[in-house]
Amino acid sequence: PPGEQIGPARWRCDVPVDDFALERIELDANAGAIDSNSELPQIALCVSGEVGIQSLSEGSVQLRPGQAAFVTGTRFKTEFQGSGQVFLATVRSRVEI
Repeated sequence: PPGEQIGPARWRCDVPVDDFALERIELDANAGAIDSNSELPQIALCVSGEVGIQSLSEGSVQLRPGQAAFVTGTRFKTEFQGSGQVFLATVRSRVEI
């Protein structure tokens, strides 16, 4: 698989820009949930299977291929579970306006 493995079932994808980061998560229902503790906003795009996203601050949502969800930057843990593949796009650092 392309990119650098950064944890169980997680890969950092190479992108040609400095402003954004892209991560791929391969979920297996038998392996349990994968946590994201990012304080930065993320866009989650499901490309295969069915992926559940649960956040203490935002509730939960189920995604199927082609569906996406916005995950606000929070200090609370966000869990990804199910069976499938999801890509997470995020900014590389918090921008203050």
